[in-house]
Amino acid sequence: MNLQKINKLLKDPIGIGLYFLFEKWRTQDGRRVLSTNLYKKLAKRINRRKYFRFQPARDRFLKQFLEQHPTEYPNNFMQDGWTLFEQDYFPHTADVVRLGKEMFEARGADVSRKVMPYSIAHFDELLNIDAFYQFAFSEKMIAHAAKYIGEYPVLVSIELLRSDPKPEQAWIESQQLHLDVIDSKVFRVVVLVSDVDEQNGPFTFYPASVSDKIKRDKKIKYGSPLSSMNIEDARMGDYANEDIVEISGQAGKVLTVDTCNCFHYGSRAKSRSRCVLMLSYASPALENLRGSMKLDLIPDIRASDPEFVKLVKDKEYMPTEAPSILQD
Repeated sequence: MNLQKINKLLKDPIGIGLYFLFEKWRTQDGRRVLSTNLYKKLAKRINRRKYFRFQPARDRFLKQFLEQHPTEYPNNFMQDGWTLFEQDYFPHTADVVRLGKEMFEARGADVSRKVMPYSIAHFDELLNIDAFYQFAFSEKMIAHAAKYIGEYPVLVSIELLRSDPKPEQAWIESQQLHLDVIDSKVFRVVVLVSDVDEQNGPFTFYPASVSDKIKRDKKIKYGSPLSSMNIEDARMGDYANEDIVEISGQAGKVLTVDTCNCFHYGSRAKSRSRCVLMLSYASPALENLRGSMKLDLIPDIRASDPEFVKLVKDKEYMPTEAPSILQD
C-alpha cells in the first residue's frame, strides 16, 4: 500500500474500509460477497451525515437560482426515467460534438482494450476546454438536473467514451444489463458524438417502470449477497419481450436517463466504433463511498469561477462569506 492510499485511509477509515469491503470482496467469478443493496443504504446514511452542514446553503442557493433562471421543461421530462432531446436543446451541444469527434478521430483505437467503453478524455482535460465546461454548467443543464434530482446537483463525472468492436468476444462488464451504483437518483446525460446505429452499439435500456419489476424479481436476485451486478441476456426470460429503448441516430442527440433506476447496457459495437460524451449529476449524499477515495468527484479546477459553479462542482464547498445570491 503506497503513502497516498495510507493517507486516504487515515482521513476516512470507515468510508474507505466499507468501500473495499463491499466493492472488492468478491468470489472468483466476480460476484459480490456482501449485499450491494445494504452497501447503498449504508453509504447514503454516512454521506448524509458527512455533508449535512453544507445542505442548507445549497438549498437556499438552488431556490434563488431557479427563481432567477426560470426554465421550461418538456411535458415528458424524465417520465419513466428518461427523455430524448434534439441537438439544439442544450447550449453548446454542437460545439462539444464537433470537438469530441475531433478527439475521437485523432486519438484512434487502443487495441489493448478489452472492456468497453473506455475513456479517451477525462474531466481534468474536458473541463479545461471551454465548450465542454459551458455545456456541463449551463444554466439550462443545471436547472434540468436539479429538477430531476430535487436538490442542487453535483457533477460527479464527465468522460468522452469510445467503444470498438470485438467480434469474437462475449459481452462483458457494462455491455451486459446493469444498474449504476451512484445514488438513489442520477441525472445521466448521454450525447451522441458519432452517428449511432445497430453496427456500433445503441445505448439500450429498460424504462424505470420495467426496471423496477426486474429489480424486485426474486428469481434474478439483483443486488443480493453473492449476486452479480450484471445480468446476462439469457437470464432475462420474460423481460426480453418488455419494452426496451435503443438510442440511435445522428450525432448531436442528447439522452437524459436515470441509469441508477433504468437497467441499461451500451457499447455493443459490432463492426464500427462509437463515441459518446457522458456526464453524471447526483446529490451530495451519494449511495456510494467512492467519494471517500476521491475517485469520482470533480475537483475545483477553476477557482475564479462564479459561486454557483463551485457549488455544483464541489459538494464540500462552503463560502467563508455568503455570496450575494445566498443572502436573504
